[in-house]
Amino acid sequence: MKWMSSALLAILVLAGCATTTRLTSQEQLQLHLAHAGEPVPSFRFFGSLHGWNELGDRAMVVHTRPNESWLLQFDATCPGLTHATTIGLSSQFDRVYARFDRVYVRDTIPSSCRISSIRPLDSKAIKAGQAQLRQAKIEQRQAEQADGEQPAG
Repeated sequence: MKWMSSALLAILVLAGCATTTRLTSQEQLQLHLAHAGEPVPSFRFFGSLHGWNELGDRAMVVHTRPNESWLLQFDATCPGLTHATTIGLSSQFDRVYARFDRVYVRDTIPSSCRISSIRPLDSKAIKAGQAQLRQAKIEQRQAEQADGEQPAG
């Protein structure tokens, strides 16, 4: 798994934009996929989230506890998710089920998206990976700036 994370890091750094240290939704999605467990049928949900992040228009992360997060993926694009400020989750008997429950985008154009898969996330590994990717972007930007400042010879 460690070699996979290193390879992913190298790919994302090469593909990433060197003008910012902020990770794109695509970079975040790849990082989360690298640290996601096998799909599970459901997770416990008591009606409130500790946070959430969109990962493009076909996936998102929901944080149900400070150190418990889930990768939710959708069969189709989820309209409005990339710009959403408020979301909700349907649930049955304090559980959110893949292929049954939905994410509700509650913004100017309300929509809902059926959850196709749920995968547990290794939050600590993701935070470490995010820090590595940001540092790699900083180093890449510094190297590019240093190359641009050297006199032509």
